[in-house]
Amino acid sequence: MRAGRVFRKFTLDDHRKVVLREAERRDLDKLLVFINGLVNEKRRDESSQLFTGFESRFRKRQEAEWLDDLVEESGRETR
Repeated sequence: MRAGRVFRKFTLDDHRKVVLREAERRDLDKLLVFINGLVNEKRRDESSQLFTGFESRFRKRQEAEWLDDLVEESGRETR
């Protein structure tokens, strides 16, 4: 696989276009907001059945390291 590989494209009922693709380094800030939003949601509702795979907020450095590893791994798979 290579970074940014597209898995699927489709259009929503409200005509917005959606592209499901691999994460790229440029996605860091949006991924961080999304993941930390899930953590916050889970913390607000202790009875929530939401499973995130993590229990604490991520710092930008942590997320950047994870994303770099993901992108590197994707690059190795295409060779």
